[in-house]
Amino acid sequence: MTATPTTNSGDEMRISRGIAVLASAAAVMTAAGYGAYLSLTDAQAPPRAVQSESLRVPDLSRDEYVAQAAQHLVHGTVISKTGQQRTDDNGDMEQQWLVEAERSFKGGVTGRITVNTNAFSESGEEIPDPGAPAIKVGGQYVFAGLWNEEDDRLEIYGGAAGIHASRGLGKPDPASRLRGLQAGVTVEQRWVQAVSDARPAPRDASASEN
Repeated sequence: MTATPTTNSGDEMRISRGIAVLASAAAVMTAAGYGAYLSLTDAQAPPRAVQSESLRVPDLSRDEYVAQAAQHLVHGTVISKTGQQRTDDNGDMEQQWLVEAERSFKGGVTGRITVNTNAFSESGEEIPDPGAPAIKVGGQYVFAGLWNEEDDRLEIYGGAAGIHASRGLGKPDPASRLRGLQAGVTVEQRWVQAVSDARPAPRDASASEN
């Protein structure tokens, strides 16, 4: 008669516990491996393109749009150039000017302020931002832009939106014909009217990004 192998209850409990431990360890290793895989794939995945509304460039083609967008809109005389820095290898520059702000159309700044503008350096020659008049010491301009609290200066909108030549507040505006303004309108009248008519530009889905 052949004997049948038997195990006692203690042996069975130890075997069951061993199997449970092995199964638990396998589950932990599987989870850890899957987590590492997810981390690796996340790291390798290209970042999603995120379009920020703050990067949308506003339409500043009209005086009333400029008056709406600008935090400060002032008429002033340039006293001196106080600084200049290259911002990249393509000749882009920032220039700082000490300006006597004689008339605030919007924002309330008066007295001497620092104005920061953009320009380019090409073959040793300074070129103003496209559309903007060249800034000269002693020249008069209307400046439109936002105040930079950190650097304590007025940051000007680029091109023709931020700098407008002037011969004086009571003198005919140099750009009156180009802007379709009434003949003989003065610089002061132009910008008082712009602030009075201030309104945001219509939203345009095709607006460029900066």
